[in-house]
Amino acid sequence: MVIRKLNFMWLGLASLLVTLGSCKQSGDFSGGSARPNKPLPAVSKPPVQTAPSDDCQDSKLIAVKSLSSFIYQGGTTKSFDVELTFQPCPTQMNSVELPIKFDLDAYIQFISQSEKTIPYELLVNNAQQSSGRLRQTVGSDLFGKSCATCFYFLTDFPLQADPKLTKAILRLSLSSFAVRGPATSQTVAAQNFTVPLHVRVGSAAPVTGQLTFTPIGL
Repeated sequence: MVIRKLNFMWLGLASLLVTLGSCKQSGDFSGGSARPNKPLPAVSKPPVQTAPSDDCQDSKLIAVKSLSSFIYQGGTTKSFDVELTFQPCPTQMNSVELPIKFDLDAYIQFISQSEKTIPYELLVNNAQQSSGRLRQTVGSDLFGKSCATCFYFLTDFPLQADPKLTKAILRLSLSSFAVRGPATSQTVAAQNFTVPLHVRVGSAAPVTGQLTFTPIGL
């Protein structure tokens, strides 16, 4: 009886080992380490729409310079040209009218003390667009400062700026005034001198250039 029971137990144990040996894993594990998960396919995202960096309304003045190396006050040519360089506005659809304001940090002497104006011409593409006088406006400057002695000059007529405007010429006449020296000067300059020129077109911030003059009468 004991031998039969032992034989029966051995047969059962052998059958169990055969059954376990025939059951293989699915392959999710190898060498005791988990396999890395398969990466998910990349999902393309639509491009982010950004607003324009420059929400402009009209052409913007970006540079001012004299077209002469120096302005000869003793000659027969009583005018000088100032080049205005603009950055066109891509969202501007039609021509716009932009007032021009002018200021010169210099000791200026007008021929007539009752009418402190400067004759000017405004040229675009070498053609005269308008002409008139820069008229003195007292009480503030181009930078927003208000005071009793502050002033600037404003053109009679605005600049007609089309959407593709890049250059314009402001031609100023010396027939009504002379530049005696820098703004801090107490006497007439005896040699060439340079003074700042400020121009503001439309609502954009003023742009500063430099003008070099010869002394009066030379």
